[in-house]
Amino acid sequence: MRPLVAVLALVLAASPLAQDRRADSAQGAPLPDFNAFAAQVRKNLATDEERQSSYTYTERRTEQKVDSSGRPTSESVKVYEVYPSLPGERRYRRLIEEDGRRIAPDQIARKDRDRQEHVDKYVKALESAAQRQKAAREREKEQRRMSAAIEDIFRIYDIRMIRREGVDGHPTILATLDPKESVKPQTDDGKIMRNFKARA
Repeated sequence: MRPLVAVLALVLAASPLAQDRRADSAQGAPLPDFNAFAAQVRKNLATDEERQSSYTYTERRTEQKVDSSGRPTSESVKVYEVYPSLPGERRYRRLIEEDGRRIAPDQIARKDRDRQEHVDKYVKALESAAQRQKAAREREKEQRRMSAAIEDIFRIYDIRMIRREGVDGHPTILATLDPKESVKPQTDDGKIMRNFKARA
């Protein structure tokens, strides 16, 4: 699942409506109108996801397993280098570290060779008009999927703006996202989202 809720957290802090209040104190300024704010967030979520797909970055993922009472039983940490995707495909995640241990250079080199072979096949396939059209359809399909997942955020969650807070010297808006009881998700991303609460 793309980290839409995490992206939402970034957008809540970077929304133009939030930036309009930069001159005001983080805690003294009134909260913006929710509907106008949500419209800006929706617009920026799609843009941010598209922009992120063009960047290379390092991603650290921490996964905890918990027992029936919610106590952690184990934890794993993986560090990836993340590269832009080919049209219609997920980004290339290159595992470089697991649980504090660097991945062996020969393993990384083998994965890189596999990736390069895949890219070469993809480029060769695009030489035909039919394949170019197929790639364009895949891009459109991915954009529709992303739009539907964004709509699911606003369908699934009861989003409440709580207050303004300063974070690293920047005024932000604290919001809570709680899944609504009887809402049916429209996307696979939404089916995952409804199992999580969030503070953004």
